[in-house]
Amino acid sequence: MYYDDEARRFNFVSGLVLGAVLGTGLALLLPSRERLRKPRRIRDSATAVRRGAGGRLARTRAALRDAGPNPLEQLRKLRRR
Repeated sequence: MYYDDEARRFNFVSGLVLGAVLGTGLALLLPSRERLRKPRRIRDSATAVRRGAGGRLARTRAALRDAGPNPLEQLRKLRRR
């Protein structure tokens, strides 16, 4: 019954390999919850950065308008905030 033992071992190993390949393929094809959330987090972060930059730009414009004779000193004060 040497042949039957070898056949069982081959069937078991081939089943493990096939299962591992199928499992890996499905894991790569189906998106995880984290990958589904990532674009939204990136979009939210980009929106926050854009709003923050817009606020800084508005403060800088206002400071330059109000600066009068020495606008560089006014910009240095804004950077310290």
